[in-house]
Amino acid sequence: MDGVALALVLSSALMHAGWNLLHHRSTDRVATIAFAYFFGGAVMLPAAFIDPPTDVIRWIALTLVFHTTYQVLLAKAFDSGGLSITYPIARGVSPLLVTIGGWWWLDQKPSTSTIVGVLLITVGLLSLANLGRQLTQMTAVGFAALTGLTITGYSLVDARAISGTSPVAYFSVVAFVAGLIVMAIAGVDATRIREVWKPGVVIGAAQASGYILVLYAFQRAQAAQVASLRQLSVVIGVLVAGEVARRKAFTAAALIALGSFALAA
Repeated sequence: MDGVALALVLSSALMHAGWNLLHHRSTDRVATIAFAYFFGGAVMLPAAFIDPPTDVIRWIALTLVFHTTYQVLLAKAFDSGGLSITYPIARGVSPLLVTIGGWWWLDQKPSTSTIVGVLLITVGLLSLANLGRQLTQMTAVGFAALTGLTITGYSLVDARAISGTSPVAYFSVVAFVAGLIVMAIAGVDATRIREVWKPGVVIGAAQASGYILVLYAFQRAQAAQVASLRQLSVVIGVLVAGEVARRKAFTAAALIALGSFALAA
């Protein structure tokens, strides 16, 4: 990974941890994340008129399934438990599933570093699940794990799609439409929007900017390397959350991050 790609991913990780913290502190989480998606997409939407992502429409349709489901599940996970539990699990499931899927379906031979990475991530996830049990947050653990499935889905689709189009144009359409869909499904009306628009604007700006940086990084480096390095955000997220059992959650998040780095080695 070159220096530019590294800088892009690290900047994205900081933004990601920040907006997730703000989202977790919001009072109407599904309305907040849906409006944030909508706002971020609307701001960037002119790019789609200048350079329409028509060549990747089928990928946009597929990734919308994952992005809309992701918003709902993330909001439910945050509604059910602490950021220190839900955030690292949601982010840690993705690299683990991608790697295991490569072994199982693509018959890829694992290296020593890959095996070490899988073990570290597994231990980290199980530690967080156990911590969630101790704190009676198993519902949150379940929703966070499901959120990780959607992250796996949209990461794979977006990494494939972005090779043939403008990252800004592509994600502007995805974010704008995904936000509208979730607001419609969740019945987010004008009253709820008035209550969440301030954090929604900040989250939307950070979420869109951070993910655009990731999409540009996908164009400069291997998807597995980008996805793995992004896991630094889980360590940052646990640190800034300042919740109960912070030390145990930090240790587990650090294992997930280290395991992700090993997978990309």
